[in-house]
Order: sequence, then C-alpha cells, then structure tokens
Amino acid sequence: MRWNIGEKILGYYEILKVHEGGMGIVYVVWDHRWKMYSAIKTLKDEIFWDDEAIKRFRKEADTWVNLEKHTNIVFAIITIIIDGKPHILLEYIEGGNLAQLVGKLNIFELFDFAIQFCDGMDYAYSKLGIIHRDIKPGNILISKCNNKRIYKTTDFGLVAILEDAYQEKKLKILSEQVSHGIGTWPYMPPEQFPGKFLNRYSFNPKPITTRSDIYSFGVTLYEVSTGRRPFSNLDEIFKTDPVNPKLINQTIPYQLDKLIMRCLEKNPDERPRNFKELRDELIEMHRNIFTDDYIIIGKKEELDEVDWLNKGFSYGQLEQFEDALRCFDIMLTKNGQNAKALSGKGTSLLMLNRVEEALVYIDQALKIEPNDNIILNAKAACLIKANRYEDALEYLDKGLQRPFDQLNYLLERVPLLTNKSVCLLRLGKYQPALDCINEALRLYPRSTECLINIGIILSDLGRFNDAIESFEKVISMDPKNADAWLQRGYASHLLGSQDKNMFRFENAIKSFDKVLEINHTGAEAWIGKGIALYVLDKDKEAKKCFENALSFSRDEEIVETARKYLEKIR
Repeated sequence: MRWNIGEKILGYYEILKVHEGGMGIVYVVWDHRWKMYSAIKTLKDEIFWDDEAIKRFRKEADTWVNLEKHTNIVFAIITIIIDGKPHILLEYIEGGNLAQLVGKLNIFELFDFAIQFCDGMDYAYSKLGIIHRDIKPGNILISKCNNKRIYKTTDFGLVAILEDAYQEKKLKILSEQVSHGIGTWPYMPPEQFPGKFLNRYSFNPKPITTRSDIYSFGVTLYEVSTGRRPFSNLDEIFKTDPVNPKLINQTIPYQLDKLIMRCLEKNPDERPRNFKELRDELIEMHRNIFTDDYIIIGKKEELDEVDWLNKGFSYGQLEQFEDALRCFDIMLTKNGQNAKALSGKGTSLLMLNRVEEALVYIDQALKIEPNDNIILNAKAACLIKANRYEDALEYLDKGLQRPFDQLNYLLERVPLLTNKSVCLLRLGKYQPALDCINEALRLYPRSTECLINIGIILSDLGRFNDAIESFEKVISMDPKNADAWLQRGYASHLLGSQDKNMFRFENAIKSFDKVLEINHTGAEAWIGKGIALYVLDKDKEAKKCFENALSFSRDEEIVETARKYLEKIR
C-alpha cells in the first residue's frame, strides 16, 4: 500500500519523487489544488502496524502540529489519515541537506549555520520541551532566501516531550530515561545507547536531556567543520577524546574549537546546559572574531487563518477533538464569519457527541456557504447521528446533484456517497445503498470506510461470506481497523447461526479479541464475544464479557443486551 511516481495521493498530490529511510517514506509531491510543492511523510507499511511505531509516529505528528512556525524548523502544514495511517504534509525544502556541505563551509558560514540551528532548537525546547534525539546533517535541510542559506531542522519522529510541558503551560524539567537507544549511532551521546552498551563500557546511566542533543550537534559541527566525524567506532565514543578539530582545520578559531570539544564531553553535566546558552555564546564569539554583530534571522512566525484551520483539522484527524475546538475558536475570534472554521467546530462537537451544539455551528456555516459540499456533508452527519435519515438525505442529495471539482472528489463526493449509503441502509433500502457505496468505491478503490459499509450491507442481505471478504480487504490494508474486525466478528457470528457451524463462533471470538487488543474498553466487542461464548456453552467466560460491557458503556442497547444475557446465565 504505497504510491509510485506519477500516482496521485487523494487525487491531487501528484508523486514526483520517493525517498525511503530505515523506517519512513517521504513523497515529494505537486499539490494540484494549491499549485505548490510539498513533502508527505509516513511510515513504511511493513513496520507501521507495530504498536510502538504507531505511537511514535502519532507523537511526531502531534509534536510538529504543536511546534507551529519558526524560520529554522520545517513547518508541518497538516496531518491527514489515509487508509488508517497518519501522513504529515510538510513544507518542501528544495536545497538538499547539510550533508552536502560537510567540509565545504568557511568560518563565517560555519557560524551562520551553528547559530541558526541553535536558535531553532532553543525555540523547540522552550515551546514544548523537545528532545530531538536524531540530530545529524541529513536532518538539517537547506532553503534559500535572498541568496542566504536558511537551515531548517526536520524529522522530529524520535522526540521525547517532557511531561506536562504544554498541558500546564509551563516547562517542568523532567527527563525521560529510556532503556533502549534511539537515533543514529555515530551522532549519539553515550547516555543514549542501550543498557547493554553502558554495562560493557561501565558507563553510569544518565538521563536523556537537551544536553544529549547538544552532543549530537557537537558531532555534526565537528563533521561539517573538519570533513570527518570525531569518532569512528563505539570504543572511541565511550573511551577516548576526539582529536581537536583545529588540528584538522587550522582556520577554526580557538574559541570554536573549545566549544565543540565541550559539546562532545562524555559526561552530560560538562556540556553546555541548553541551546540558548550555546547560541548566545556563538553570537558573542562571532562578535569577537568578525567585529560585528550577528543578526538573528530566525523567528516564530504567526499562524494565518489557513494555518489555524489546518491545525484544527490535524487535531481532528488525530482524534484530539478538544484541541481541534480550541484551534477553531481561535480562528473564529479572528474571523467569526469563516464558514470552514464554523463547520470544523461543528464537526469536532459532533465527534464529542454534542450533536445539538454541533448543529448550531454547522447551520451558521451553511448560511454563509449554502452550497459547500463539505458543510452539507457535516450537516447530514449530524442528522444521521440524530437518526433523522430522511432529513439527512436532503442535504446529501443537494451536494450530489451539484457539479464537483475532479480534484476534490475524495474530500467531497466520496463522503457524500458514503453517508448516503448509510442513510439508505438504515432505511432498509439495501440495493440503492449498495449501488451508492459501489459508486464511491469506484472513485476511491482504497477507501476502507466504503469497504466496511459494503460489508455491512452484504451482511444485512444475508451474504455473510461476501461480507467477511469485504472486511478482510480492509484488514489487509489496515490491520488496526477496529471497526473492520468488529464487523467481521458479527458476520462470522451470523454465519455460524445460519449454518450451525461452531467453528464460526470461534472465528468470531478471534475477531472480537482483535478489537479488544486495539481498544480494551470496546463494549460492542465485549458483547459480541460474550454472545459467542454463550452459544459455545462457556458461561463463566461469557459472564465476564457481559460484566465488562456494563462497566465500559452506558449505551441503553448494550446495557439491556448485557443484562439480558447475565439473567440467562444465572
């Protein structure tokens, strides 16, 4: 499930280049809607479904969204969930990376790089308490503005966010001590290596802090200024001091030579304390050497209206709906008549099950943009949540009757068709519902939501084997799709009831267990598993499932079902 050069992601991001690393994949794309180059980053499929990889990548997406804009950090425009996987849309930096300048910078250029980098890292740390953990030339990209190089740090996929750093709106200097090393080993400080290496070299464990990043910056600065790395193997990293960079490059000033060596101290306590201190020291050094003041070009840039909308949408994609609301509210203080912000707020409220409030904001948005297909679909989604299917169809048909932009069919037409099929299904109109969802699937064959809906319709028509096949297509693309596993369990259960094959119920239990691996509090899965166990005369295990369902849900139907079966077991 990866794209190739020439294909279009979501119908409008055309793939121009593909870059693969150890864990990640980056697509350089041309955005046909906004007429601009961008980069889309995600994890490789073969490792994405590892729980730790998912957690780390979602943290990366969350971190970049929260970093907002700074001159010396690659800006994350938006986070999008595609086929169950988060993808980060980043500003495209076309000047390559610092690796191409190793050994080629003069002293003035060396100071310029070092100060810009430290300024960006000081911003990241002061804003969110970020520890990058993978600083190296390949993660420092180069842009140009008025013939001046602008250095931008990227790849925050290995960051650690200090606890309570932004929840309490203040930094709490807590360091995360890890049991395994993360990063690229020639640039890693001793304390970042796995415990077995620390034991081998009798190195006392130290917490990973911003001083760990300062060490990695020291390795990078040493390499850029001399053309070679300070250490060539693990023994040297743990046991020996590097050759002074000035002995390799005579043009390096003594003050800078001394500073680089301090950054490379094995004991973190002997390194500079933070990037602000490091930046200020470099600026003072620059003044003494070049007899003029260094003018800092880096700054925090204010988010514009589009940025706030994208940030709110990103939080929605990450299922952080309260944060999404905050972004849309900020946007609405700037422009209370922005239909997209009103609709975004309404959609976030809907996802928080605040349906009546959601309708208020979506109706306001419709007064401003009565023919906007995304807002029409949001209104229909609210009505579906309120079980008003006929009313929802009016808004869906209004959107579907209008001509639509070919570039926006995935944002507009596919969701309208998907919700229309839901309405038709709930009204018992199975064949029209199937026709509707098949049209959506023709437009977007990779749509997991469409495949799930087709499976549900087929299951309602009694075509359980076909339904299971549809759910399994989703699972092959998105093994963590809890809804697909849940519906597969239901279909297996119904198939077992139809052909009296007890193996079907065992199969159903396996599906429900998959759901509970993803979400232990999934009451519907506990109910489904409980019923299957009850059919198999495993009353003791079934009883526990129904009790769990009661403890995790207040839904009237789930509560009634659980109590009914508990009464039978008694």
